[in-house]
Amino acid sequence: MSKNTIDWRSLLAAASVIALAACVPARPVQQSDAYTPSDSYQPSNTAYDSYGPSDSYQPGNTAYPVSNGYPATTTTTVYAPAPTTVYAPAPTTMYAPASTTVYAPAPATVYAPAPTTVYATTPAPLIVNQSQVGYVIATPQGQTVYTYDRDVPGRSTCYGDCVTYWRPVYAPPGAVSTGYYTLINREDGRTQWATSGGMPLYTYTYDRAPGDITGNNYQSTWHAAYVSNSNMRIVTKDAPVAIQPNANARVVTVLNTGTRVAVLDNSAGWTHVQAPGVDGYIPAGSLH
Repeated sequence: MSKNTIDWRSLLAAASVIALAACVPARPVQQSDAYTPSDSYQPSNTAYDSYGPSDSYQPGNTAYPVSNGYPATTTTTVYAPAPTTVYAPAPTTMYAPASTTVYAPAPATVYAPAPTTVYATTPAPLIVNQSQVGYVIATPQGQTVYTYDRDVPGRSTCYGDCVTYWRPVYAPPGAVSTGYYTLINREDGRTQWATSGGMPLYTYTYDRAPGDITGNNYQSTWHAAYVSNSNMRIVTKDAPVAIQPNANARVVTVLNTGTRVAVLDNSAGWTHVQAPGVDGYIPAGSLH
C-alpha cells in the first residue's frame, strides 16, 4: 500500500463510534453532581452523608458527593480515645499494732511485824555501886535503881506512860529472893525486883553512865535506893570472894582489908557481900 492510500477500516471504526454516541441521549448535569472547592461539608447536609462500607456507589446517586463523575473523597477525622488516667492505688498505711504495756504486778507490801518491846531483865541479885552521894543499889550494868513513894510494899503503881521513863527492874524467870532483894508480881504478869522491905525498884531513862543519879528526888517522889549505913561493913582481912557459899566454889576475886561492902545476908558461915564490881560470898568473920 502506497503512502497516499487511505485506511478505510480506521475511518469506518471512527464513524461507528460517532454514530453510536449520537444515539445515546445526553443527561443534564445536576448542580449536586459537580463538586467545587468552595463547597463545605455540613453535618446537617444530607447530600454529603458519609459513605458506609455497605453502600455501593451508583452513578447519578445524588446522596454521594461526585467529583468529575466519581465519588468525591471524604476525609473522616478519627480521634484517638482520650487517654485514661490510671491512678495508682493510694498507698496503704500500715500501722504497727499498738504495743501492749505489760505492767509488773504491784509488789506486795510486806509489813514487818511490830517490834516487840524487850525489857531487860536483871539476873540478880543487884549490886552495890558507888555514886556521887554514896553507895546505891544498881543493876549489873551500873544503872542506879530507884524507889517510888506512891508504891506500897509488894505492889507497883507505875504503868502506862510511867514505864516509858521509869523502867521496872524485871527479874528473870526462876529468880528467887535473897535477904536483901525480894520479888513482887506486877499487874502485867511480870516479876519485878524490890528492896528487902518490898518496895519495887526502877531505873531512870535519863541516867546515861554508871553511877548517874539524875532521877534522885525527882518531883520529890523518886529516890535512889541507897544502901543504909546499917548494912555497910568493913573488911578486916583479905578475903577471897567465891561465887557460891561453899569452900569448893570458884573464887572470883579477893577483897582487900579496909574495903567497904554491903552485907546482903549470912548463910552457914558465909556472908553475901557486894561492893562496886563485886558480888559474892566471903567467909564469915572477915568483916567488922
